[in-house]
Amino acid sequence: LLVEVEPVSDGTVMVRLKGEVDISSAHLLTSQFSNLAANTHASVIVDATEVTFMDSTGLATLINFERELGSHGGRLALACPEGPARLLLDVTGLTEQLAGFATRAEAHAAPREGGARPPLRESPRRSPRRSPWPAGGRASPTAACACRCPRSPA
Repeated sequence: LLVEVEPVSDGTVMVRLKGEVDISSAHLLTSQFSNLAANTHASVIVDATEVTFMDSTGLATLINFERELGSHGGRLALACPEGPARLLLDVTGLTEQLAGFATRAEAHAAPREGGARPPLRESPRRSPRRSPWPAGGRASPTAACACRCPRSPA
C-alpha cells in the first residue's frame, strides 16, 4: 500500500491510496490517519481511485478515521469510483456514512459545502422470533419444529 498525503486548498488535505488496503497494510493507514486527525481541523479527502483490494479491516480503518476526524471538528469525503472499495461500501451500506463520491471533484466540493451530513440509516427493526418450543421451556424429542422443514407438520 502506498499512502500519499498532500494539502489541496483551503485547509483540505488529500490522501491518495494506491494498492491493497487489508489487514497487512491497515497499520500504515492507521498511523497516517491518527496524525491527520490530531493535526487537521478541516476536511480530508481520501482518494481510493487506485485501490485494488479492500477488506473489512480497511473499511474499519476508514470508519475509525471518520469518527476520530469528526471528534476534532474535521470532515471526511471519500473519492471512490467503481471498483473494489466502492463495491465494499455499497454492499455494507456505508457509502452514505463515509460520504462516498464517484469522483475526486465531487469529494473535494462536498466538505466545503458545509451543511449536515446525511443521517445514518437506521437498522430495520426485526420482529422477535417465535420460539419453536412450548411456552414452558423444553421440547420433547417428538415435538414438531416451527420452521417448515420436512419434520414439521404441514
